[in-house]
Amino acid sequence: PRALKMSIPYHPISIDFKTDEEEVNNQIKIVCRSLLPGWSDVPDESYKFSKISGGISNILVKADPSGFNGLSPVAVKVFGDKTELLIDREVEKTVLVQLNQHGFGAKVLAFFENGRIEAFIPCKTLVPDEMSDAAVVPYIARRLAAFHALPIDLSGTPATTSGTSSSDPVFRVIRDWLNMASQLSFDHDAKKASAFSKMDLESMHRDVDELETLSRRIQSPIVFAHCDLLSGNILIVSSSSSYPVAENGSNFTQKPAAELLSTPADYAMQFIDFEYSCFTTRGFDLGNHFNEYAGFDCDYTKYPNAEQQAIFLQNYLSVETGHMQGDKGEKGEEEDKAKIKNLSQEANFYALVSHVYWGVWALIQARYSAIDFDYLEYSELRWGEFRRRREEFMAPIKAL
Repeated sequence: PRALKMSIPYHPISIDFKTDEEEVNNQIKIVCRSLLPGWSDVPDESYKFSKISGGISNILVKADPSGFNGLSPVAVKVFGDKTELLIDREVEKTVLVQLNQHGFGAKVLAFFENGRIEAFIPCKTLVPDEMSDAAVVPYIARRLAAFHALPIDLSGTPATTSGTSSSDPVFRVIRDWLNMASQLSFDHDAKKASAFSKMDLESMHRDVDELETLSRRIQSPIVFAHCDLLSGNILIVSSSSSYPVAENGSNFTQKPAAELLSTPADYAMQFIDFEYSCFTTRGFDLGNHFNEYAGFDCDYTKYPNAEQQAIFLQNYLSVETGHMQGDKGEKGEEEDKAKIKNLSQEANFYALVSHVYWGVWALIQARYSAIDFDYLEYSELRWGEFRRRREEFMAPIKAL
């Protein structure tokens, strides 16, 4: 993994996205000219920049050389301020290069001090309601199962790669973040200071203890998990090549995901953004994904019911077993139903863990992020949903 990572160009420059837009674009030009073959000849007037909508952690800008000398556009990702407190960027580099080899993610072209450059993929980005579309769900489920089976090698990094939920890395991460949160000061912002003072960190620690103790009863297998599979990280791309640039990329991106996926010879599903990816429990990735049906608005009335989950989990398990429900006779169907029920309970329990994970994450983002987003309100929404569903989702696990 180290040799692969070192084969990708690197520049020590940092891009400061807190300066004005023109200066940011000038810094992006410097990075592209320094790192990308042929870009040193691109004249200033040929550059076109546009911000790509995305998550709430980083800034993503499309840099387009307007076809100069046949060059294709790229996506320049600038990491959010202080996100290195939450994400090990060296581990992330190792992961990205390997995922590219296995056909996941946009191709990484270069790294700079606080970001990277990727191939720009014309794509249709899912919206939250499309994740629950019965015509789309099977594609996500099977793609996630394939992701969980990847032989990612993190040897030589601090990341853990083995174990069971009795030593689940996600709880270590949550505890580290909670300890970080306890040291935060919002003296610079009276409104944030007031909101933060209402957060009961001691109670949060006790909740994490209870969740970790209960998780040991499940023994959810450790997989290489995405950990942030929200709608904005699921793309539909042209199948014309491994990292395609569709000739008419501007039109298919507006079509419904289900319509595009109905012609698999032309379009395929792609996952992106692996900065939170790590070896952790299968259940965490499933529960976290189900939470994301709610979108950033946190409309948890959209959390999938048992029937919706069954469609997802049946397709997920089919990748492992090589068959769909109904292929094995009556006894086999009963076994499948039991597997799906157990996996649903596992996912629901870890949906609680996901609320805690992002609820604590948001406290740290509230202090350091320059992105205009109410992280403290988001944290409260996540903790509120954790409290609302905790007894319901914990009960089956306590009964084990």
